[in-house]
Amino acid sequence: MNPERIVYTTDLSGQPEAWTDTLNELRGMPKGTPVDDSVVTVIFEELAGKTRLTISTRFVSAADARAFRKMRMEEGWGGSFVKLARLLTKGSGG
Repeated sequence: MNPERIVYTTDLSGQPEAWTDTLNELRGMPKGTPVDDSVVTVIFEELAGKTRLTISTRFVSAADARAFRKMRMEEGWGGSFVKLARLLTKGSGG
């Protein structure tokens, strides 16, 4: 079976000004600088009767990638997976 894939572009223009200012400070940009879009790829693969979920983000620059890591993007995704697991377990009667 081929992996199923979702690819989307982020639009962060609606984020609060304080969030954008923090990100700009971390990436060495002046306040008010628009945040570039990034491309997120989500891949679902069957693996021994289970599903492997892989998410990757392609940033415009290494500075953007570092800034998002400093803002704890990876931990945010991790928290989302914990919530998803709880919902799936609850939905299956477990």
